[in-house]
Amino acid sequence: MFQFGPLHVLGVAINPFSSGTALSPSWIPLSEGLNVLYGLNGAGKSLILEGLEDILLVRETRRRERRHMELVLRIAQDAYKGDRHDDNWEYYNYARREVAPFLTSLQRPGEYLTDIPDHWDEDGNTWIYVDDLLNRMEQAVAGSVEQSALLPEGVTPEDVAAELIREQVFAFVMGQRGFVIRGIPSERSPVISQVIAWREEDKNTNKNQNWSSIESIWPSATEEARAVLPKIYEFCYLDADLPNSPFPVLGRSDFDPDAESARTLSQVGSGLPDSPTVSSIDRKKVSRGAASRSSVLDSIRDYRTAIPLLSRRNWIAFSEEGNIQEQSKILEIVRLISADANSYYSHLLIDAPILELDLGNPHKWLEGSGVTWGARRTAESPLVRLDDLSQAERRWARLAIELALQGMPSGFLIMDEPEQALHRAAEAHMAEGLLSLAKQFDLCVVVATHSTELLNQTDANIHLVRRSDQGLLNHQQVHDLSRVDREELREFGLLPSDLLRRQKGILLVEGEHDLIVWQSLLGEELDALRVEVIPIRGAGKLNATLDSRVLYDFTDAHLFVLLDAMNSSQVTQIWEEACRLAKTKSPQVAAEYADIELKKLRVDESQALAAWASRALATRREGRHTPLALQLADVLEYLPVTCFVPNAQSWSSLHDECATSQGGLQPSGTQFKSWLRKAKKADLSPEAVRQAALSMDSIPFEFTALLERIKEILLDPR
Repeated sequence: MFQFGPLHVLGVAINPFSSGTALSPSWIPLSEGLNVLYGLNGAGKSLILEGLEDILLVRETRRRERRHMELVLRIAQDAYKGDRHDDNWEYYNYARREVAPFLTSLQRPGEYLTDIPDHWDEDGNTWIYVDDLLNRMEQAVAGSVEQSALLPEGVTPEDVAAELIREQVFAFVMGQRGFVIRGIPSERSPVISQVIAWREEDKNTNKNQNWSSIESIWPSATEEARAVLPKIYEFCYLDADLPNSPFPVLGRSDFDPDAESARTLSQVGSGLPDSPTVSSIDRKKVSRGAASRSSVLDSIRDYRTAIPLLSRRNWIAFSEEGNIQEQSKILEIVRLISADANSYYSHLLIDAPILELDLGNPHKWLEGSGVTWGARRTAESPLVRLDDLSQAERRWARLAIELALQGMPSGFLIMDEPEQALHRAAEAHMAEGLLSLAKQFDLCVVVATHSTELLNQTDANIHLVRRSDQGLLNHQQVHDLSRVDREELREFGLLPSDLLRRQKGILLVEGEHDLIVWQSLLGEELDALRVEVIPIRGAGKLNATLDSRVLYDFTDAHLFVLLDAMNSSQVTQIWEEACRLAKTKSPQVAAEYADIELKKLRVDESQALAAWASRALATRREGRHTPLALQLADVLEYLPVTCFVPNAQSWSSLHDECATSQGGLQPSGTQFKSWLRKAKKADLSPEAVRQAALSMDSIPFEFTALLERIKEILLDPR
């Protein structure tokens, strides 16, 4: 949830009640901080960003594709509370200022919701009784409910309207100047609960044509999201005159740094009093030992907090030559804005130039032009225009200036592919900077990206957007990559960015030694096939991979399972026959066959493979799986034995010697390796294994045969 004053943004509903559009019905929860959309080109990430901008900027959609998006929000339950004699009166005034215009914009022609008398307090500020506003709102909504909503006998539109307004759930609608008013069943809204229960009971009889459950939007949402977002119903739609959004939108392509800076300076100058006034906050700063007003200004970063310390006198003082004199207060504000801009710039761009705001000819500035931003590589370098900077420098300079002019940035920051034109070090710096600024200020940052650095930010909220040819998961196109999913990825040795590499295959091996040997011998070939090698830390953990949501929901990769001590051709023959039985008879028959036949191989690994294979078949996932096997008991036995035990004749002689030391019992793989370390002082470290693999003159035949098997399946999956 993104909290913006008394408004709590829950998320974006995409095409909630329509299909056959560019984007399928989906739900994207939005949170304070960094929200990342990622996926293949053509998945619809830019469509989502544009739709969100269209909502926030109250403009018609820029594309012709049929789509509908809603920004669902709730007004804080305490936004209406407060009494002019309470301690909360200041917040109550704030809530009134922010919420009242939002609600009064719902008025319809002929209804005078805004015709509510203002009251004046002793300081000359206006205020209203919010209950007066809510009562007027209920009257307006009741009329719409009466016209558009089917209600059970005994329930009046006024009853519904009262709860709808008190529930305080609304939605901005894309491409239209209006709201959808939402009703949520809860203990606090018994009338709405009754109406919804009546609608659900009779929803299949065609009597209730306006029955529409938000369940169609997010059936695959996380439990946390569902707790915040139960079934929401559209009770009525009010076509509202909404001239602008309550949310600032940063990062717009049409932002003009020069024009906006001129406008900001003009507003500051025109709004100054004839004599300086000091707010309570500023008095605290003065009392901390500031000797003069200029020293107070030196301690201020945000230029807005400096404004109460200034006066109209000496705002701009000219010399005889017509230049702006140093004592002019406008230069103080320019210095503060420039300091802010450079601070943000250095956060966002590594080795950022120094930004500088030039007031130029004061006469042109007073006419509304002449203010220009430039940049210097060093303090001694000449000033160059922003247009002469590189693409990345220009883009982040504009954003830094926009943030600085905001004073305390808030609202939405929307960016498409922020990694454009950045090298890897700059990309990492940008990702950390965006997250840092999002945390520092009241910002909801939404980016569409392919950047691995942004995806791997642990505190980011990541959403996968699937392309139509990838198929939908649970009828959804957008999916949240939760923290639980990311923890699971780490267990597999993956980062969220690894999902973007679009692996065609994932090779599950038993342990780290297997990973090192495969990467050393055939790493380039596997990379060319887009196969990721993942150690599962023991054959016993193989069955758990079938419970992995991220391996199945967030990738389309084919899963190859490789175990030791079995004959590859036998395993392949059993698996292919089991897959045939799954098609011709049933998954259960196939699972039973695989379980029986694989256990006949009578090695520890075969037991784990049998459990995994039978479950994969029973759950009808055989199409994405292929078991593989290596003949020898351990992957190390394919490497030169002398790399680990210099005087050894062979791996089999070492096995015999180990068995003799244990009374003739054949050791397990773990016991054998432990004996090698203790009795033979063998170095089995990852680096030693890597060096042994790289020292080989040729690649063992079994490895090249398995590589051909992998290639055959990936290139011709049938």
